[in-house]
Amino acid sequence: MTSWKEFEQQAPEFAEFGKARFQSGVAYLGTLRPDGSPRVHPMTPIIGEQLFGRGFGRRLMFRRITISCLYLRLSLHS
Repeated sequence: MTSWKEFEQQAPEFAEFGKARFQSGVAYLGTLRPDGSPRVHPMTPIIGEQLFGRGFGRRLMFRRITISCLYLRLSLHS
């Protein structure tokens, strides 16, 4: 996995486009349930040298997101 800083260096125009989309402060993290159906979680993306996220809601939801991250089954949308 690359850092946001490396992403900016490798694709500066695309990184700037993405950063502008996340300025609203709210994004949606899409993950897949074990059965393959989609799940969407609101979150706040924080962009520095890395891309961080701050989520809302229950702890169980973030446990599920962590599991999805392990299997690379997620997508971030503004």
